[in-house]
This record gives sequence, C-alpha cells and structure tokens, in this order.
Amino acid sequence: IADGVILSAGSSVPFVTWALERADGGAGGRPFRRVVQVYAKADDDERAAVDRFRRQLALTLRGEHHRRNLELAGSTLDQAALRTIAGREDWGALPAGLTDAVVRRHAAVGTSADVRDRLAAYGKAGIDEVVLGGLYDPDETRETLRAVTA
Repeated sequence: IADGVILSAGSSVPFVTWALERADGGAGGRPFRRVVQVYAKADDDERAAVDRFRRQLALTLRGEHHRRNLELAGSTLDQAALRTIAGREDWGALPAGLTDAVVRRHAAVGTSADVRDRLAAYGKAGIDEVVLGGLYDPDETRETLRAVTA
C-alpha cells in the first residue's frame, strides 16, 4: 500500500489503465496520487514532433519491464534488437517496427490538438498528474506548454 504511483515515460494509455487497476494505495486513508511521465512535443511540423522521440522510445521501450506495456498498446517491437542497437549506439539501425503509430501510442506528439487529446486520454485513464518529459530547454518547454494550454 502506497500513497501514490508514478508510471514510466513511454507508458501507453492502455497500460496506464491496466496498471491503475492493480494499484492499491491511500495508506491510512491518505489520498492516492496517480502520476505518469509522458514524452510530449507539440509542433506544427508533425513529422518533427513524431521523430523527436523515436530514439528515446527505442531506449525506453527496450526494457523487459515494458513488455506488457507494448502488448497492451498493440505495439510490436523486437526488444532484444532495441537493446543491441542501444548498446552499440547504432541509431541508424532502428527497426522498421518503431513506426509513427508506435511513437504516437507511447508519447504525446504532433499538433497542439494531437497532444491535448493524448494528454486528455491519460486523464480519462485515471491519471491525476502528467509530468511532461523529454523537453530539453526552457524555450521548448514554454512552446509545448503554450501549445497544450491554448
């Protein structure tokens, strides 16, 4: 029993739903917080937004602990190949399976509307708070926040 749960970046909405169904908390009657870190990037150039997290998701989703996450999202990735690519830092060898659709299932990317919709889906899944991840500087953070709160 805990006071909350923090789910990893790269978590898909179906995985969040599954994980929260198994979370037990509120020790001593205290509130139970549900938090997820989400890689997020809003950009008028959808290609740039989607491509922004392809390598990061290869690193994140290579972990065995993401197997259920991938299954529930309908994402088919060769995690062993991702581990090999990451170990060699051979980013040009990213597998074809790391498609735009897979990136969109495991991050909030695209136009402002796309990102707002994706963040709302996490809320509908039971998340209390989203921590935006993968924003590397203050300007990028401001731009993404402006885009999703407009």
